[in-house]
Amino acid sequence: MHVDVVGLQSYVPTITSILAITISSLTLGWTIYRDAIRKPKFKIWVGIKKLVQAGHDPEGPFVCLEALNMGPIPNRVGVPFARKGWLKRRIFDRKRGHAMIYPDYGHRAATAASTRLEVGDQANFIFPYKQDSFLEEDYLQIGIADGFGRIHWSSRSDFRKVRKRYQKDLVAKQGVGRISEA
Repeated sequence: MHVDVVGLQSYVPTITSILAITISSLTLGWTIYRDAIRKPKFKIWVGIKKLVQAGHDPEGPFVCLEALNMGPIPNRVGVPFARKGWLKRRIFDRKRGHAMIYPDYGHRAATAASTRLEVGDQANFIFPYKQDSFLEEDYLQIGIADGFGRIHWSSRSDFRKVRKRYQKDLVAKQGVGRISEA
């Protein structure tokens, strides 16, 4: 009996070491995944909106691009971009397949570029809703660059709705008449 206890005690340090190495490896793997691979994501919306504030006349309509930081860590919001479809970007219109779009930073509802957004915070980019705008081009999506250099894109259906309304309001009427309400 004495021999079995001594033999078992000699394995305890080995088993403890293996457990410690396993837990340390899992912790290291999670840390690398959390900090290097799992970067924050933005949820992007685009639409035609008005600004309504008590005591002021309604302002708008304008094109509003919104970015919500979905986490898991804070991130900086960059500048907006637009892109055409894959074939146009790669084959037919390589020089004009992408575009950086400069928003109206002077608008009171706009967020400054390079603003740090905590998880759950939102940034707004405002563009004039007029005849001469990026909506004239045949872009397919609009998105926002983040602090890590990635571009987060809006859904194509959201952008398609904005372009369809632009076609109806401004192109079909050739700028004559009233712009429909947001």
